[in-house]
Amino acid sequence: IGEAIGQGDSGRVRLIFKGLMSWGLVLGFVFMLMFVAGGHCILTALTSHEDVVSYASDYLPWQWAAPILSFTAYLMDGVFVGAAKPSNMRDATFMALVVFWTVGHISADNNVLWG
Repeated sequence: IGEAIGQGDSGRVRLIFKGLMSWGLVLGFVFMLMFVAGGHCILTALTSHEDVVSYASDYLPWQWAAPILSFTAYLMDGVFVGAAKPSNMRDATFMALVVFWTVGHISADNNVLWG
């Protein structure tokens, strides 16, 4: 994508970006389905303590949603790096920090923090 941006080819940039978003969405759904099918197995592989597995099971829906909710952030990171736009990356990271900090401190509910 950096090459297309460098050449000023906005049509190619859009085409590449749409392709990346499509693949990211497809792969996000594949991983989501894998986590839905095997989330409990992952927890039991990480610990043998039933109390921990039971407590963590309440948060499995966040594990399932993570690939769909987060792939755009990783994609945009690559786009900004490829486009040599570190100031945009810095600004987006700062805004994410402000939102995370604000929501995390307003609510004592752990689901809000992870959502």
